Amino acid sequence: MTEAPDPATALELERIRGQLGEGFAKIEGGLALLVQRSDQTDRALGHQRAELVDQDRRLTELERAQSAAGDLGGRVNRLEARRWPLPAIGALTGVGALVIAAASLLHH
Repeated sequence: MTEAPDPATALELERIRGQLGEGFAKIEGGLALLVQRSDQTDRALGHQRAELVDQDRRLTELERAQSAAGDLGGRVNRLEARRWPLPAIGALTGVGALVIAAASLLHH
C-alpha cells in the first residue's frame, strides 16, 4: 500500500510551490510592465506618425509655393525684358518739349 508521505518531503514540496508562485507572480508582473510599455510605445508611434504626415503635408505645400514662385520669377523676368524703355522715352519727350519750346520762343 501507500506509505505515509515524509513530513520533510511535504514541507519541501510546499516550499517549492511557494517559490513557483513567487516566480510566476514576478513573470506576470514583468509581462504586465512590458504590455504597458508596448502600449505607451504604440501611442508614441501614433503621435509620431501624425506629426510625420503633417510635416509631409507642409513640405508638399512649400514645394508647391516654391514652384509657383519660380514660375512667377520667370514671368517677371520675361515681362522686364519686353517692357518699353520708359526712362529713355521720358528723356526724349523732355528734350522734344524743350526743342519745341525753344523754337516757339525764337519764332516770336
